[in-house]
Amino acid sequence: MLTLATAVFLAGIELTSAAEAVIAVAPTPPPKSPSAPTPTPTPTPMPFDETLITPGPFGFIVTFGIAAVTVLLVLDMVRRVRRVRLRQELESEAERARDADAGNDSAA
Repeated sequence: MLTLATAVFLAGIELTSAAEAVIAVAPTPPPKSPSAPTPTPTPTPMPFDETLITPGPFGFIVTFGIAAVTVLLVLDMVRRVRRVRLRQELESEAERARDADAGNDSAA
């Protein structure tokens, strides 16, 4: 078995104390590669701030306003589409009535 004193003797290192023997024989860590990531410290927890998490009353008012405007626009669109359909039906009925009157006049 190889002891510390034997390893130092075989290495040919002249030592004056036992601490130097430990330092001389201890393996050196490999050099860090430049691509190795350096550890970053964990950030300290910040105090809990509700204004950063919830939209608050202003966000609620804006969201409610957008929803109300959307509902009003949909109701207006439905009303306009019904009006256009009614006008188209009235025009087609009037056209059929004119065609029927024109057919009766030419037959007589």
